[in-house]
Amino acid sequence: ELQYYADPFDLKGLPTNMKLTRDGVAVIANYIKSGQRHLNNNQQFSSAVLSTLNHHEALYGRIESEIKFPCGEGLWPAFWGIGYRATKPKGGIWPDEIDFFEHVNNQAAYWNSLHWPTSSGQKHFSSIVTPSGATSPNSHICDGEFHTYGIEWSPKWIRFYMDGIYTTVVPNSNYHTPLIQQWNLAIGGTASGEPDPDKFPRKMYIRSHRYATYQDETQRSNVKCVKFENSESVTFEPKNNQEGRL
Repeated sequence: ELQYYADPFDLKGLPTNMKLTRDGVAVIANYIKSGQRHLNNNQQFSSAVLSTLNHHEALYGRIESEIKFPCGEGLWPAFWGIGYRATKPKGGIWPDEIDFFEHVNNQAAYWNSLHWPTSSGQKHFSSIVTPSGATSPNSHICDGEFHTYGIEWSPKWIRFYMDGIYTTVVPNSNYHTPLIQQWNLAIGGTASGEPDPDKFPRKMYIRSHRYATYQDETQRSNVKCVKFENSESVTFEPKNNQEGRL
């Protein structure tokens, strides 16, 4: 990938990569001019990761987020969960990961994916999802609107969904430890194309994040919603979030 995930509170004079807006939290990818790249780990793009690390972890239940993301060559937005206290791979093997949503370039489809470590290396599962009506890059999935992506997760199964419609259902054979949730906008990489510097900055918006803790559908409780829209603040601080019951 071509980006460096910068600390939004220590930018050293570079453009910001995260802020609160009326549309929610904006994760911003910027093109960095050659004379400033020494401030950006020598990378030509900067971006950010919004994470629940040290604030929230989930084990089973329902996890979802309202997201509006940019489409274009070289863009790779994602909303995903990763093994708690395992933000870096150990022993060369990446920890448990569930990709609630990943999208690359201008595709009319997106991915639901699973990645998990085994004694013989990492295993993967991916499902390519083409929403109903998404017959071209600019229809539905790249319509510039907010959509809700999430999972229902139990000890027995994982159900992915978009806007309340199930897209992928798989048996749960490996995911029985807590996950933190993360949002990021990657640039370049093995799955995406060549980005056009003249089209930056690019922004991914997270309007809300919801989670409900339960092990089966008869135990839906502890439902919380964190809403980010309609904020006048220009920095992200957890204490400024609004929490409420769904």
